[in-house]
Amino acid sequence: MQTRTFLRPVLVGFLLALPLLSCSSRKVVVEREAAQRTRAEGFEEQFDANGVLIFDKANGARAYSMNCAGCHGDDGRKIHFTDSTSLQGLGQSSTNNVRRFWQIINFGDAERGMKAFEKEASFHDLLDITGFAQTLN
Repeated sequence: MQTRTFLRPVLVGFLLALPLLSCSSRKVVVEREAAQRTRAEGFEEQFDANGVLIFDKANGARAYSMNCAGCHGDDGRKIHFTDSTSLQGLGQSSTNNVRRFWQIINFGDAERGMKAFEKEASFHDLLDITGFAQTLN
């Protein structure tokens, strides 16, 4: 009898806390989406008047070597992507769709098994990696 009396307040407290947990996790999702939008807007500002990405090639090579070469190889051809009917290395993938490439290295792509680097590398390092990858054609 005492066990039931003890468990009732615990159960009631848990049930009352469930909506708070749901609100909390929704808040995290909303904040993450807002941060991603802000980061993407910053990326759009990195193109010149001709639509060419402005980047630091030397820093891109350094950041690529530290963050990407282990999986993708020095030439970006170790892991291929099938965005079309032919296999693509990083150079072709980044050139064909620079915005999608940048999005993937920042936020990851679970379908491809690519992890996100937004918390592991700076905005400018990822920008420079994107530009450097275009030189790997």
